[in-house]
Amino acid sequence: MKGSSLARLAAGVPLAATLLLTGCATGPGPLYYWGDYQPALYGHFTKETGPQEQIASLEAGLEKARAAGKPVPPGYNAVTGH
Repeated sequence: MKGSSLARLAAGVPLAATLLLTGCATGPGPLYYWGDYQPALYGHFTKETGPQEQIASLEAGLEKARAAGKPVPPGYNAVTGH
């Protein structure tokens, strides 16, 4: 009886460890390169930044996205006129 429960415990420990470590695995990264897109749009709609500052920020983000090899989010090109 004692050996049987010890065998179950020994079999359950690796399973529990696997489940715990799988739960800590990192998922896939973001699909798009967001950069300063959201803060730039927020600044535009709250009138904190002018259109020239917004375009300059988004153009810089576009260059960073290209350098990283990631696509920009939907609407990004429409805002920058590309």
